Amino acid sequence: MAVRLGKPHFRVTETTDGELFIFIHPDDGDELLFFQNLTYFCLREGISYEDARMFAVFLNANITHIAEAVPE
Repeated sequence: MAVRLGKPHFRVTETTDGELFIFIHPDDGDELLFFQNLTYFCLREGISYEDARMFAVFLNANITHIAEAVPE
């Protein structure tokens, strides 16, 4: 089985009613199936924008790639 790698980028986004979440999208045009879906982390109620932003910064600094197994 082959493995494809994609570099994710994490950013804070807010719903119309003020709920914060961290959205994951490809950093450099990677074409993983993972990125074809809208994927995000739901954050705890009441988290501040600054805490959410710091979490996204941490993820961007520490998650280098997403690996996706692809049948050959």
